[in-house]
Amino acid sequence: MGTVIAIANTKGGVGKTTTAVNLSAALALAGRRVLVCECDTQAQVGPALGIAQGPGLAEVLLGELAYRQAVIPARPGLDVLLGGPRLAAAQTDLARRDFGAELAIREALAGATGYDFVILDTPPGWGPLAIGALFAAGELLVPVPCEPLALRALGDFAARVAAVHRYHTGLVWRYLVPTRFDGRLRQSEEVLAILRAHYGAILCAPIRQNVRLSEAAAHGLTVHEYAPTSRGAADYAALARRVDSAAT
Repeated sequence: MGTVIAIANTKGGVGKTTTAVNLSAALALAGRRVLVCECDTQAQVGPALGIAQGPGLAEVLLGELAYRQAVIPARPGLDVLLGGPRLAAAQTDLARRDFGAELAIREALAGATGYDFVILDTPPGWGPLAIGALFAAGELLVPVPCEPLALRALGDFAARVAAVHRYHTGLVWRYLVPTRFDGRLRQSEEVLAILRAHYGAILCAPIRQNVRLSEAAAHGLTVHEYAPTSRGAADYAALARRVDSAAT
């Protein structure tokens, strides 16, 4: 299956989907085969790639479809397994299981062979889907906005990851990605300095504040398609190079 990376943070609005879509697209542009699996009921990956909603991960988890019947080709080298509102029913089903719920997403992706990378876009919070994504992953990438309140949430998330690691020792927290970095603001620089002091070994170059990222998603395009010379495109291309080099 290749390298499975969960993009996760219990805090919402930190840039998880933006990172999942544009990192995956950059890896595909570099010649890698990539699957984006959306583990979120909010269904933002499909619109960000200009894909109408359809069957996806929920149907696989509920046993209605096999993986190969649900996966959608999105771009050359880039496939998608959509999330959406039906994942709420799947999450309820997982919560009722006596055992094994944490392995459900890993089992659903058993047919996802031939990929260099599988990117899991996780929901905010700490429900069965978020936990299942961590148990399915070998690596963890955590986006965190350069805002003081995000640091407190990051500490809480780190404690939860440590709890998961007791039962899934193969999970490696490999990347911490600062998002919404604005070099004109002292706040951004201060938060980045704190992150560097505490997470220096896994800290990645920041994703700079760039309106092209949100504009691209609104047009159903990746930033590499919508604004290939923008800061957003350059920053996600740099992140893709780091992720790709770590996997080889």
